[in-house]
Amino acid sequence: MTPNVINWITNIVAFLLVILVPIKDYLTTQPFDWFGFAICVLGAVVAYFTGKSTIYRMKKGGMR
Repeated sequence: MTPNVINWITNIVAFLLVILVPIKDYLTTQPFDWFGFAICVLGAVVAYFTGKSTIYRMKKGGMR
């Protein structure tokens, strides 16, 4: 492995540790809001498919 690849891997691991540890601490002390989670997932799914259909139409030349 090249030093550049090792640098990327260590940066990703460090970033995950910085982000995941506070999130784990927060989630273990707070009750989980299933309704808010479901709304976030639904919004992400709608946004994903909305973006896909727009890109598909642009590639076909339907939108200008």
